[in-house]
Amino acid sequence: PDREFINQLITIIDQSVNHIRQSYPALWERVQRRGFVTEGQFTSLDNEDFISYGIGVLGWAHIHVSPGHTLGEQKLPLMAKGLLQLIEQLKLRNDVAGITATSPLVASKTYGGLLERIGFTLEGEIDQPLRQERFHTVPLDTPIHSASLPKEKYEDAIHQLETLARSAV
Repeated sequence: PDREFINQLITIIDQSVNHIRQSYPALWERVQRRGFVTEGQFTSLDNEDFISYGIGVLGWAHIHVSPGHTLGEQKLPLMAKGLLQLIEQLKLRNDVAGITATSPLVASKTYGGLLERIGFTLEGEIDQPLRQERFHTVPLDTPIHSASLPKEKYEDAIHQLETLARSAV
């Protein structure tokens, strides 16, 4: 194919993507979330691909929270429901030792507080090698923390999440 044709095609695609991004931000964000889940080979826990997980080589499930700026008030309920669904699935598996989370969200009062309330242990800031490997695009002044929930705490977490779900209704 000739170079001019390819350049014109790229321009048209770029303009189309920019139009979708600006005109339909919720759709664009959802496409981004779907890409994250698909590329990472994670399992989504909701229809919005907001909460997903993967099982690591050490036998721990790791939860992922995708960008959800356009989800507004749905974010916390989606997270609580997704965590409940994940724990219910994992409690039947003998090959998973627990659940981990590592993110700037874990460092936040809102999400870190939710995790702590349901039984996660907040483990504090991650080390620099991990930050450089997995979070190199996050500004250095943004704290990134980790948390874990061992399998032994699943039943308590389920109770806390069910209580949260009832109080949200």
